[in-house]
Amino acid sequence: MRRIESSSTAPFNNVISIVEIDNDIVELHENVNDILLRGDNQYQGWQCWSGIESLFIDHNGDVYAASCKQTKLGNVFTGFNLPSEPVTCIRTWCVCAASLNITKTKQASAQQYLKKFTDGQS
Repeated sequence: MRRIESSSTAPFNNVISIVEIDNDIVELHENVNDILLRGDNQYQGWQCWSGIESLFIDHNGDVYAASCKQTKLGNVFTGFNLPSEPVTCIRTWCVCAASLNITKTKQASAQQYLKKFTDGQS
């Protein structure tokens, strides 16, 4: 069953987390600041869609998958390649609001819910 909840302390929601609450998969609408306040921004070892859903371009044209600069993809002046698969996060903390909006999964089995929820299926 699909359940939708809102837990935002901010005046608007800007991220959807898919979490398990009471043995139910819940679509949790919240603000990235809520994730930071709870300290739930530790994704080391998780699969992250950085580079697929985001890019970060440095002042000298270096292109990274995200602001954490974990994965350098190249340079806008000399060329860069976009990834087609998620990467395993090696950072302890995800601290940028833009990066917190990037899709992440803790377990490979959770990836089945991504398509299900984004397609609006129950």
